[in-house]
Amino acid sequence: MNQYDMVSLHALYKYKVPEIIPLDGEIPISQIAQRCNAREDSMTRLLEHAVANYVLARPRPGHVAHTALSAMLATSPPLMDWVGSACEDMWPAAPHVVTALKKWPVETVLPHQTGHNLAERTDEPFFTTMGNDTERAGRFARAMGFMQNMPGFQPAAALDAYDWGAVASASDNAVVVDVGGSRGDFAFALTEKHPSLQVVVQDMPDTVEQGRAILSKRDVSSNVTFQAHDFFDAQPVEGADAYFLRMILHDWPDEFCLKILRNIVPALKPGARLIINDHCISSPGTTSLYQERQAR
Repeated sequence: MNQYDMVSLHALYKYKVPEIIPLDGEIPISQIAQRCNAREDSMTRLLEHAVANYVLARPRPGHVAHTALSAMLATSPPLMDWVGSACEDMWPAAPHVVTALKKWPVETVLPHQTGHNLAERTDEPFFTTMGNDTERAGRFARAMGFMQNMPGFQPAAALDAYDWGAVASASDNAVVVDVGGSRGDFAFALTEKHPSLQVVVQDMPDTVEQGRAILSKRDVSSNVTFQAHDFFDAQPVEGADAYFLRMILHDWPDEFCLKILRNIVPALKPGARLIINDHCISSPGTTSLYQERQAR
């Protein structure tokens, strides 16, 4: 995907174009431009590029219609959140990554010495910036929730990869702390499979509120609770049977990963488990280059 692809995709997101196009018909680009308060010639270039990328269809000149992909964008708000976060939270930092590497040529990478900091002109780490903006934090959390549907990211992958039954039988009313557990997607799946488990999902306040809102709409009783917690602070839940970190450590430099883990150590009781589910980079040449590119 090149820079022009991202501009076209960003336009679809920002102008909410997929929502404007009828699901069962076509629409003139001129009408889309009018509804978006945009210049028709500019909108035409953007949408024709989306057609060339197989995102939209062109049933006849000057008109667009849905493809299967754009129909998903129209009907799946979490997917649109993922697109929005990619375009507005991730992409702006990408052109600054090499500049950041040259600006801070040190062995220890710090969270405030990244492409994000140059793009946003801030000294805040990425997750602090997200947490200080309720709208962006909500979109990012929903985008991460959407990623739970992608191959390898589904809760089922982590459920099947570990003997959670052994955790459930470790004690009466066994407790699992899902550190950085976002909106509770994994926790809900875990308690459905092992209903005797009590799961405490910890994340930043805005994300926790989203999780509680999801919990309140569930039809069945749940053993999931939410707790606002910064994993760079001491772990407040002591004596749990397991502490689980899923897709957390890959976001942080080594010394910060150590801090996250050390904050859990004082809370551990004898026999407690520390379970980590994260990306593992294969040795060069052991997977296809396509798989290696995705991992790296």
